[in-house]
Amino acid sequence: MQPHVLHFPIPDPTPQPQPIPHPEPPPPFPRGAALPIPMVQVVPTWEYRHVQRPLAELGVLSDSELNELGAEGWELTGVVIQGATVHFFYKRPSR
Repeated sequence: MQPHVLHFPIPDPTPQPQPIPHPEPPPPFPRGAALPIPMVQVVPTWEYRHVQRPLAELGVLSDSELNELGAEGWELTGVVIQGATVHFFYKRPSR
């Protein structure tokens, strides 16, 4: 009995050039249609406010003070306790 030998084709190892895919161009704008609004990046500028209070004072910042600061656009960014004083740091976009 004679063994069966199977032969498989060996692929060519050299790389074959591939077509470069190109994206489809966008469809044209219909006549009278509004063009998209361009976006312009603006670097924000900030102004800062520093409020300090004695640590022993009861009710360091009252609700009315906080509401007033919020209405003016101030955002609390940090609190530091230094000795017997509490420092509150606020920021808001420059006007």
